[in-house]
Amino acid sequence: MPSISTTNEGTKVKISWAAPDTNFAPLSSYTLQVLKNDGLTFADANSYCDEDAATILSGRVCTMTLVELRAGPFSLTFNKFVIARVKSTNQFGESDYSQTNIMGATIRQEPQQVKGLEYLPLESNDITISLKWLPLVTQFEVGGETIITYNLQWDEGTNGVSWKDVQGQESIPSLTTTA
Repeated sequence: MPSISTTNEGTKVKISWAAPDTNFAPLSSYTLQVLKNDGLTFADANSYCDEDAATILSGRVCTMTLVELRAGPFSLTFNKFVIARVKSTNQFGESDYSQTNIMGATIRQEPQQVKGLEYLPLESNDITISLKWLPLVTQFEVGGETIITYNLQWDEGTNGVSWKDVQGQESIPSLTTTA
């Protein structure tokens, strides 16, 4: 079997491979497996692919969400490499599994909770709420990706029973933040 690769694509991981030697018979399927978090056993991945069986067969690609890879049966944890292998099947039987990739996609996750959130009363007034917080800086804190936005919510005086997004609501005072 030819080589296999994994790449991060936003909130997904793309697994792809080159066409194998078919021994002059059309392929009927591929079986894709991903190494579990234990580093010893593989789990079948075909049912987790975004693509249907025909697209997997013709395009030699499987796209899986990071959420699926972090859940069972794979249970991959933050920053683990996504290691995969594939085998092909035709009328003569199954091939051996390909060699696994030795580099490629890693498991990313949501950023950690913001720390040190502080209300700035001297910079706030009737129409502006000013806040600051400690920046998230380590790869673990930011989830392996650049933070592109912060989502600020307030409880509308419900003592945490319900929460609403601050930005995008015209009736809520504007927000000034310092990160």
